[in-house]
Amino acid sequence: MNSFNELWDNALQKLSNYFNASNNVFEYNIYIQSLSPAYEENGKFNFITLNSFYKDQIEDRYKDIILSSIKEAYFEDHTEDRAIEVAFYTKDEYENHLKNRPVMNRVSGDIKLNPNYTFDTFVVGPSNNLSHAAAMAAAQNPGSVYNPLFIYGQSGLGKTHLMQAIGNQIIQNNPDFHIIYVTAELFINEFIESIKRNNSETFRNKFRNVDALLIDDIQFISNKKECQNELFHTFNALKDAQKQIVFSSDKAPDEIPGLEERLISRFNWGMSAQITPPDYETRVAILRKKAPYIKDLTHCRLEIDNDVYYYIASKDESNIRDLEGALQKLIGSANLDPSLKEINLEVAERSLGNFFISPSVRDITPKVIISEVCKFYKITEDELLSQTKSRNVALPRQIAMYLLKSLTDLTNQRIGDYLGRTNHSTIIHGYNKIHEKIEKDRDFAADIAELNQHIKQN
Repeated sequence: MNSFNELWDNALQKLSNYFNASNNVFEYNIYIQSLSPAYEENGKFNFITLNSFYKDQIEDRYKDIILSSIKEAYFEDHTEDRAIEVAFYTKDEYENHLKNRPVMNRVSGDIKLNPNYTFDTFVVGPSNNLSHAAAMAAAQNPGSVYNPLFIYGQSGLGKTHLMQAIGNQIIQNNPDFHIIYVTAELFINEFIESIKRNNSETFRNKFRNVDALLIDDIQFISNKKECQNELFHTFNALKDAQKQIVFSSDKAPDEIPGLEERLISRFNWGMSAQITPPDYETRVAILRKKAPYIKDLTHCRLEIDNDVYYYIASKDESNIRDLEGALQKLIGSANLDPSLKEINLEVAERSLGNFFISPSVRDITPKVIISEVCKFYKITEDELLSQTKSRNVALPRQIAMYLLKSLTDLTNQRIGDYLGRTNHSTIIHGYNKIHEKIEKDRDFAADIAELNQHIKQN
């Protein structure tokens, strides 16, 4: 058997025969075919599941038959005795699993980088174009430009994606290169363990004899004096040898508390690039880019209306990870409904429900939204609730419709009641019109984002 994918195809045939014989074709189509083979290591076959619900169902009900089928497929082509096991992860669990495993020489076949984290799958926008350009330059010319490269920004904006894209590109261009990608937490833990076992030299040889060292979430090294000292000397050794160094953090070097001045100085030697929250257009582009991958992963053939992307993008302004999670949840749940012909706005609203509603947002009332809209556009509530169609009132009224749908779980009927509108199609029309305007007019989108913040802070 040449690969995990080939073995899985063979195992799938056996599983198909089993479920057909037991008249459970539906379960095979829904659960078994939703599994995506990730990688195999030392007899452990790792799979990505659609979500936590799928993972629980598969582990509770189908793990034994899956393991049995894989063993049967494996031993058809191998004669040596070998222990075989299976493991299942949600997408987030799998990404965390990869982040906490060091990446060694890819030529040896010990692949630890996520192959989906490449520059091709990274959506570039105004919020990340500098960090993307710097990352590409460092990957194309490791050790010679932007060394070190320091990428920083709040959680969920794509720092890990860029870090691993650098690693994947370096390996693609230089198959004989030896790189290590670790989280700061793992770096710290290995350092502590090396002291306990009195094998500091082994630790130093591991991290200093590389062509590229990539450490994610370096802020966690703050206030760890001995570990900072080790990193300082590791940094110097790699820099002197013209080896590429890349760090990521949630803060700029100068803003990390408990970080030694000499490390701050070295982090600032090269290039520091910030990633900020993506604008509305970039959020939409990210969702469109991710959709084919998620649909392929879940074997979903339903078309997705553009309004769905606009709807999800309007719900979260700061965290790409949450946007992707919403899209994955939507596609997964829609794929389980055989009556659906497409994924439209109505399906998205019904499926996502309270997905984006945080505890602080749950306290937002229609009265607060209407009041803040009126303040922002300098009109009275009586004017907003009136039947006048003048532009200075009609536009804020549509914005109120949009925000009431975005920030609450009210039905169209209830929104109409609050705004004195009996025709519920008016609510949908107003919502869609604001969506379109946000997409086309960046200044208007900025106004809505500012108004959104006023409401949340009220």
